[in-house]
Amino acid sequence: MDTVNENKPTKDQIISWYKEQIEIAEFRVKLAELNARTARYEFERQEQVVKLTNMLAPDPSVKQYTVTQEDLDNNPELSEQGVKVGDVIGLTNVREKEPIKEEGNV
Repeated sequence: MDTVNENKPTKDQIISWYKEQIEIAEFRVKLAELNARTARYEFERQEQVVKLTNMLAPDPSVKQYTVTQEDLDNNPELSEQGVKVGDVIGLTNVREKEPIKEEGNV
């Protein structure tokens, strides 16, 4: 019977065990809150990355054009703005040249 009494936990041991379990449960709650906050911040960060990417993405309506000497000769205001031959500039409202249709070839 002595072995049965040795294996039986004391009142203080039981109370100590429950206190530990309560502490563990409190840590789990805090961890869950931190995980939720982290997920929320990560979502907000990704939203900002998408917005920034959209702002920095090239506008498909803007055509890249390399300035030639002829452009500067025909448009002196470009030189006044500091544009030089070889500079790449963005042009908006550029119409693509339509292919020339030959008469008789349908």
